Amino acid sequence: MLQLYNTNHIKVCALTDYKDYYLEQTINNDDLLFFSYPIYGMNYDRIQFECYIQNGVNEYVIKEINVQGAETGSEWVQVVCKINLEDLKGGVLTSFYTEKQTALDTANLALVSVGWEVLSSDVTSLRNVSLLHCSVYDVMSEIAKAFLCEILYDVINKYVIIHQKIGAERGTYFIEQLNLKTIQSQGHTNDYITHLIPIGKDNLGIAAVNGGLSFVSNHQYSNKIITAFWIDNRYTDETALREDAIARLAYLSKPSRAYSADIIDLANVSTEWNILDYSLGDFVTLISASKNIREKQRIIKLTRYPEEPERSTIEIVNRVASLVDVLVTLSDTTESVSNITNTDGTIVASSVNGQLTNAYIATANVGTLDATIANIGDLLATKALITDLVAINAEIDALTADKATVIDLTAATGRIGILESNSATIEQLDVVDARITNLVVTTAMINDLAVTNAKIADATIMEAKIADAAITNAKIENLAVTSAKIADATINTAKIENLAVTSAKIADATINTAKIALGAITNALIGTEAVDTAQIADGSITDAKIVTLTANKITSGTIDAAEINVINLNADNLTVGTINGQRIADESITTAKIAVGAITSDRIADGAIKESQVNWATHLLF
Repeated sequence: MLQLYNTNHIKVCALTDYKDYYLEQTINNDDLLFFSYPIYGMNYDRIQFECYIQNGVNEYVIKEINVQGAETGSEWVQVVCKINLEDLKGGVLTSFYTEKQTALDTANLALVSVGWEVLSSDVTSLRNVSLLHCSVYDVMSEIAKAFLCEILYDVINKYVIIHQKIGAERGTYFIEQLNLKTIQSQGHTNDYITHLIPIGKDNLGIAAVNGGLSFVSNHQYSNKIITAFWIDNRYTDETALREDAIARLAYLSKPSRAYSADIIDLANVSTEWNILDYSLGDFVTLISASKNIREKQRIIKLTRYPEEPERSTIEIVNRVASLVDVLVTLSDTTESVSNITNTDGTIVASSVNGQLTNAYIATANVGTLDATIANIGDLLATKALITDLVAINAEIDALTADKATVIDLTAATGRIGILESNSATIEQLDVVDARITNLVVTTAMINDLAVTNAKIADATIMEAKIADAAITNAKIENLAVTSAKIADATINTAKIENLAVTSAKIADATINTAKIALGAITNALIGTEAVDTAQIADGSITDAKIVTLTANKITSGTIDAAEINVINLNADNLTVGTINGQRIADESITTAKIAVGAITSDRIADGAIKESQVNWATHLLF
């Protein structure tokens, strides 16, 4: 099932009513996806240029919408999609250069800027890659050429897979009356050679590493001697140049044979035929008895119908398609431009002799340039040694100068390691770290000041917030402190308008007037007669405030008996006054309370004792 995403990469819908869906893959070419959709389909209006299609394996961009003829009363459009490499094509590089690096390191260096990476690489050789004004995609294409390798892209996971050769040798075969329907063949020897003379940068040859010979040879098909030059200025190493020359000649020293076959993808029909499965780059065997063909070649192009396996096709050749890009010039060729150009299109300086009156050169790599006068509109120099430079206006990103004499300097931002200046007038100075031996400042506004040790003769500070200060001696005329924690303070005279003290230990304090709302005094020494009745308000001492009161403290006044409860009263202490019968409860005085002989006849009033009150059995009066 195909999934449709709009140009903002938001999923729109799943497409179901399509037909003729197939994939086309070619080694080191962008993969293509095709399908047809009815004009009157429910999602036809949503299929637009530059929308995205996912098939569960990779992602593609819609590049073509072609209207087809009427079929069974309805019209269809063919939609052509190309693998989505927008990230790589949108990543622009001003220049790219690597020297003697692996394909893995070279590719990762380019891919890091677009958030991709190499998942795996089995290429071990070291090569140079150099490009100007290119995209990341251009660099990947150049890597394929420089390393003679092949690249696969996983767009959904943003991975790149690099192989020396994609595919494997599985033993898969295509034979008539089984899975081979038709076969066509082509062959030629148009670029057939047997000797190849490789030349690298600065006329680098291979004689030093090739037994003194400047060429490599291969006579696998014939003993003819047909020589060609191969010039590639990316090579600076003789061994690498020789290795790649041998690899190229292995293809060029035999006839080119290509086969196109219509096949049945049996492995996609049933798992019983997995032995006949195949992929791009695999080596397969073609067997056709009718055309007397039995060839074991490599799949370089694959057209696969995932939902109609009987319609799949393959193309196999004995030489990779990318060899048409190899710079090869036969020995009898004259006026060949490729002999004087690098692989990136620049001119080889050694190929230009004599004086040029007027020449337009897009890009030139010059080892040494001697020019009396040069008018250069825009100069890009990696490194320049100039004895005497007069510049009216210069924009320099990074300047490293051993010594500079500047009469008038205007700098938006300056980062100076060590600055020695006799006199400097600076309107605004931002300094991360400054070490100044002697600083005279008329006015300074400092947002955040960290000072290890400061000696200030006279300072006027409007407002200061000090986290931790150790002050030996301070004379402060007017100090306003919101909150202060003082471990040990000696204050001669202090005028405090409002003092809140949590805990205070005062050895000697003279307080003229103190208003204490609530005070708890654990231990206080108050002078004799320091507190008299004048200091105690009337009625302020209640019973609960008196612990002990002795009688000798009562000198005058009257104590009402109704106000006191006497438990034991010694009669000897009664000096005045009278206790009458109203004060003694009935029957409260018994004989046990009267001493013998204490009551005499003169103590008894006449008529006080009645006859009924006498027990005549015990008391006889005669």
